[in-house]
Amino acid sequence: MRTTKSTQHLPLLALLLASPGLSSPASQYGPPPPHEYPKLNCSVTTVKENAETCTPTFTTVCEDVTVAVIKVVDREQCFPVTKTVCSESVSTVPNEICVYRYGPKTVDTTAKTVSVVYTTPCVDQMVTVCAPGYGYGHDVHCKEVAQETCYNAPALEDDIQPVAVIFPEPAEVCVQKPISLVVVSCEDVTEEKCILVPEVEEGTEVHQVCSPQLGQPDCQDIVLDLPKERCIEIVYGYAHGYGEQQASPGYGEPAYASPY
Repeated sequence: MRTTKSTQHLPLLALLLASPGLSSPASQYGPPPPHEYPKLNCSVTTVKENAETCTPTFTTVCEDVTVAVIKVVDREQCFPVTKTVCSESVSTVPNEICVYRYGPKTVDTTAKTVSVVYTTPCVDQMVTVCAPGYGYGHDVHCKEVAQETCYNAPALEDDIQPVAVIFPEPAEVCVQKPISLVVVSCEDVTEEKCILVPEVEEGTEVHQVCSPQLGQPDCQDIVLDLPKERCIEIVYGYAHGYGEQQASPGYGEPAYASPY
């Protein structure tokens, strides 16, 4: 094991803090607040320790196991298959197609209409005629006189005119259009066809089943560097050769030093 020794300077620090020459300017106006000095002097050293680390190991253990299985095998199966085989041929059939076409046809006839004829009949109408007067207050002499009045009177009379009437007349037109017909002839043909079908059968198989098991631990020796703390209690008191004239008048307690 390796240890480290540290030099202790705390007693000298206590003497320097207690010296009046190192007091702060605030001590001239009154006592300073109480100061708490360290009580322990600690140091950390490194210690080597021998240790052993172990890790678990696993091993695989296998064994044969026989299991019952169901196998699927192929088996040939044959059966008759009937299929229809067809062939086609072309047959020509005579065919007449007739259509109707329309052409103009003229027919002479008469058209009857009416015309307006005006006549001038005259009638007698009685009108009142008065003699002209010569001033205010004279008598006016009037009489009725027959007057002939004539006017135009319309009348209708037949007007027959020869006309030619044109109208469409259908005419049948026939042409030969033979038709080609596809004739399909079919017959049944039977043949034997074989296929593979699956079949189930029972059997056994041997399988290897493995499982992990805990083995011997794997251990190794190692060296650990561990920190170790060492503390010494500090004892404060009067130092030899340090007079009372060195004590600080402003402090309430004397300076102490460790007896080392």
